[in-house]
Amino acid sequence: MNMDAVVMMAARNSRRADEILTLADYRLRYSSYRSDKQLQALHANFPMIVNTDDHETANDAWEGGAQNHSVDEGDWNARRNAAMQVWREWLPVGEQPWKEYAIGDLATYYRTDTRAVARSKPYSHGDLARAGDPAKAFAEFRDGAWRDPSMTMLGTEQEAWLSRSMLGDKSTWALLGTGTNMGYSYTPENAMDWVPRVAPERAINYVRQGIAAAKAGLPYNLDNWGGYPTARSRILSAAQRADANLVVITGDSHNGWAFDLPEAGKPAGVEFGGHSVSSPGFESAVPFTDPSVVARSLLDASKQELRWADTSNRGYMHLALTPQAATNEWVFMQTVKDISLATKTGHKMKVRPGRKVLEQA
Repeated sequence: MNMDAVVMMAARNSRRADEILTLADYRLRYSSYRSDKQLQALHANFPMIVNTDDHETANDAWEGGAQNHSVDEGDWNARRNAAMQVWREWLPVGEQPWKEYAIGDLATYYRTDTRAVARSKPYSHGDLARAGDPAKAFAEFRDGAWRDPSMTMLGTEQEAWLSRSMLGDKSTWALLGTGTNMGYSYTPENAMDWVPRVAPERAINYVRQGIAAAKAGLPYNLDNWGGYPTARSRILSAAQRADANLVVITGDSHNGWAFDLPEAGKPAGVEFGGHSVSSPGFESAVPFTDPSVVARSLLDASKQELRWADTSNRGYMHLALTPQAATNEWVFMQTVKDISLATKTGHKMKVRPGRKVLEQA
């Protein structure tokens, strides 16, 4: 569970409005979050295995810094270490940055770190778009730096642990918890139609950059696994060698996703991407466009892997495992503006052992 899921819920209690940088800052912010009665009830009723992502430290974090960390904010290592110390002070987790958990002989859950330990600095579509010839820059990037085998999410030690563990795993399901989407999605050519004329220039440029990237065959997000294709291939190839029934569980995007994950033309696993409990997603960036139109366009542009998407609902996922199937339900809340457990019609998909592709449930 990363902090995206509770920021909006607990922000009303925060006693500091500016950015948090120090050990004292993080302790104050966590004490505010953890005072939320709904969050306390959640922990009282359910055991948790918690995963980190960027908002435990700063936005779009990597091993040596973050998009939202500047030189005038002090030493990155000191900030990151303070954040992770407080994370461990407040949350039920040990010292290990990654670990496997056996669920009888039914499944093994692999908790990973894809931010603080060894993640390479991600590339930016914006840097490519500012080149004199953006189309040429995107094409050269696609054929060169994008495929750099040294670009890593996990680092060599964690990758070796994961590959070795999957190879020796005899359980029915291999569940991989990772912070960001592993499946590729692409910005459709008609995405500019979603953006209002009065939108901030930053939002307009982001969509333009995504369209240019898609024309070059590049995913829209280089901060998720879309920016680390060779590292992704190594993980999926390891799952294929182990003949694992791989189910990847992800978050961070604030929207719901379902992906098939092929490697070298063969199924390697599936992904269930979780939406956020309360933080806004696509609907906040394109408020005047029918969410079904956005989702349909994303599906059409991302046919190789994307099987379903929701771009407007808040809620959570419920994954049910049996020897016969792994069935995921995206639960949609009726509202997050009031405290309520009321839900509306969600969505279900499943995967069966040995199939490694998604089906409707």
